[in-house]
Amino acid sequence: MAITKNDIIQFITNLGETEAVELCFDALNSRRTKHQFENGDFEIDDVFCIAQCSFGSFEGEVDKRATIELYAKSYRENISPPSTKYGLNQMGKCEFCKVELMSYDKWVICPVCETKNELT
Repeated sequence: MAITKNDIIQFITNLGETEAVELCFDALNSRRTKHQFENGDFEIDDVFCIAQCSFGSFEGEVDKRATIELYAKSYRENISPPSTKYGLNQMGKCEFCKVELMSYDKWVICPVCETKNELT
């Protein structure tokens, strides 16, 4: 029996928050392309990321900007995502490319520039 799009959606929907994000991250990260030039320069194209976005209003005033944090995967070996009780509660900014990051672990790799970072 073939797996359908609806089967995949249902499977991901039934996962906990951290497990669903981890699965989607791994699937999308496999599409990353990197070009290395003879002079040592490089270019990373087609980086698909998982993001958490927030936007709203406070006391009748609409926010002037949205909050966008990219999911960053742990670089530690043999660590599995925690239960959804704690979720994606580690946050910070990539020290190299300056994107906002979030994760379930404190020690992560930026999904954009692949730099190791420590979140709080």
